[in-house]
Amino acid sequence: MNLALKDKNAFISDCGQPSDFEPALVCEGCTMCCNNEANCMPSVNIFPLTSIEEPIPLVLQFIACFIGASCVLASAIFAREKYRDRNIMRLPIRPQSSLTDRDQKYALEHLGENSVYQFFLGTSKWGWSIVIATIITQISILSVFVGGSKRDLTDARADMVYTWKCTRDTDVCFETNDLDVRGWLAFAVLMLTHLLKDGICGLKMIKHSTKQRHGRYARIRLFIGGTFLTMITGFTTYVSTMYNMAIATNNTEIITNSVIILFICDIDELLYGILMFFPGWVKSMSQDGVPDSESSKRDDGLEASRHQHMGNPELEVKVASLEEKV
Repeated sequence: MNLALKDKNAFISDCGQPSDFEPALVCEGCTMCCNNEANCMPSVNIFPLTSIEEPIPLVLQFIACFIGASCVLASAIFAREKYRDRNIMRLPIRPQSSLTDRDQKYALEHLGENSVYQFFLGTSKWGWSIVIATIITQISILSVFVGGSKRDLTDARADMVYTWKCTRDTDVCFETNDLDVRGWLAFAVLMLTHLLKDGICGLKMIKHSTKQRHGRYARIRLFIGGTFLTMITGFTTYVSTMYNMAIATNNTEIITNSVIILFICDIDELLYGILMFFPGWVKSMSQDGVPDSESSKRDDGLEASRHQHMGNPELEVKVASLEEKV
């Protein structure tokens, strides 16, 4: 059948679901697939992001790529700072396996004072188990939306919505998708206001993990915390975009879908609120394993060592400048 569709000839087939045929027809050369309710969808993939066979491989690829990108970013920042400060006189600083009080406070502010992500700063096995389980839960729920946005016209279980109508009494198809630029602007506002802060904080934690004053294990903890915080933010943005491309047909739907998906990002804070019924346990999981007295002695020792090297004004100026950069 020759139909008017965007100034092209369209060939329609009953290859959608639900279908009057069992199994549904397969028409690789058709430009429009319809179901028995006259709801249709172009066979060509308008949105390549929705071409998903299985969600699990996609999720694993996303995680692997993100971890790799974080490693490259951290290495680049470390090399840049080392090159920038190559001519600056340095005080002898011994890397510490645990964080100082100042670094602990900085990391806590960026990972979230009301989030289980702060357990990355500690060495508690319980704390790490809880935060890793939380991340797995968030990724698993987001993966459900990845599978739901799969573009498969022959799968009746797919969430994809038909956005064209081709009735049998006319030779013209018309689009039923009312989603416009206002809906996408609302989507962008929701994503930016809810996720941008977490993304920036995660990147700052990755940068913070490159500081040479931290020991190996302290750097690893900071890097892992920043990487996972940024990864969840990026994955949520990707999933929300992909899912709305697949099923949102008007402005209210795209807002509703976005709010539901964004709620998944709050699981870490909601779980932390439950755990705060046991504040002592939560505090122990957030500690990095160094008693407060030992941490204070260590800071006092570093301060005393610093004063020992403040013998001339020129050195004092260079040290002050270096401390500002650090």
